[in-house]
Amino acid sequence: MPELKKFLFDLDFEKKETDTKVTKKTEPTLNPDEIPIFSRLEVNQYKEEHEKIGFEKGFNKGKEQALNEINEKLVLLVSNLVDQFNTIEEKNNERLKNINKDSIKISLEIAKKLSSAYSNIKPEENVSSFLMEIFDKYKEVLLKEKIKIYVNDSIKEEINHKLENNSLYLKNSDNFELIGDSNLHINDSKIEWDSGGINKNYHEIEKEINNKINNFISEIDNKLDDSDYKEERNKSSEEDNQSFEKNLNQSVDSEIEEDKENEDDIKTVGGSKSIKYD
Repeated sequence: MPELKKFLFDLDFEKKETDTKVTKKTEPTLNPDEIPIFSRLEVNQYKEEHEKIGFEKGFNKGKEQALNEINEKLVLLVSNLVDQFNTIEEKNNERLKNINKDSIKISLEIAKKLSSAYSNIKPEENVSSFLMEIFDKYKEVLLKEKIKIYVNDSIKEEINHKLENNSLYLKNSDNFELIGDSNLHINDSKIEWDSGGINKNYHEIEKEINNKINNFISEIDNKLDDSDYKEERNKSSEEDNQSFEKNLNQSVDSEIEEDKENEDDIKTVGGSKSIKYD
């Protein structure tokens, strides 16, 4: 059996203490001679300058915000005005279009009345002038053909008299025959020969004239309703709006820049240090 040893606490367990060293930071000390000395008057002057700078900055910032708000409101106002002017212009164009259409329709009705009145006053003049026009243009052919001329019964004698006095002497020609036809309109006439014929139909001519006038009215409508025309007008209005907004922004920026230049003229004072009064 091994020999027992005496256990001594103070020898076998050595107390080891580790002292933690805490380094204390020493604040830098100021040399009293290095502390700037200001008089009460200088302090008040610096205070007034700082207050003035703060006031100027706050004033300029508020002014800039106010100008920007005014700018936005003006742009919105101009945009609304442009829209209203466009609406007025569209209504005015529509009104002018209706005036043009009504004027043309009235002119057409007047022309119809005058034409009808004139044709009823001297229908023989209309028929004889048509016949002479045809014979002058095609006399080389018609004088060699046996021709028949049909006119309304009521003006047959007047036409016969006019043909007696024309330079072609159709009345004395064996190839010429004037025939009255009660079915013909008083302003109509018809010429027939073996190889062909030609006729004048007053109602057809009137119908053709009316169609041409109606087509003209449609062309006016299409021109006023043309999408390119409207697009060009809207583009012009948009460009005017953008130009106004650009000029307005430049004016605001110029005023803000001028205020900043004035602000630079103010003496700036740096951050204050420890102050020791006299």
